[in-house]
Parts: sequence; structure tokens; C-alpha cells
Amino acid sequence: ALYKVDRYFPSSKLCSSCHIKNTTLRLSDTRWTCSSCNTLHDRDINASLNLKAYYYKEIKTKAGTA
Repeated sequence: ALYKVDRYFPSSKLCSSCHIKNTTLRLSDTRWTCSSCNTLHDRDINASLNLKAYYYKEIKTKAGTA
């Protein structure tokens, strides 16, 4: 199955550890450190973790299968 996320969902900008949004992240930044919890993120891996969490929170829970 394919699930769509709003195109403006900040999957790369949200810290997958503490969920603080990095408002200064640029497209050219491939790694960044969260200013709140100091976690070092790879942009793509962090985005995938946020999308996975979004799926379990928003999609599976609402479908009643979580």
C-alpha cells in the first residue's frame, strides 16, 4: 500500500528523537545536530524515521490496527 503525507510535512526538519523542528535547515544540509537534544542526524535517515512514526501515529492508529 502507498500512503501520502502532506507535501509540507517537515520530515527532514523534525528531530526524530525529541520532535523539535529545525527551522534553519537548508536543502544543502545533509547532516545536522538538534539544538535541543544534541542528536546528530543524517537528513535522509531522520526523514525516514519521521515518516515511519507518522505512519504508525496517523495512519495505523486511525485505522484501528495499532
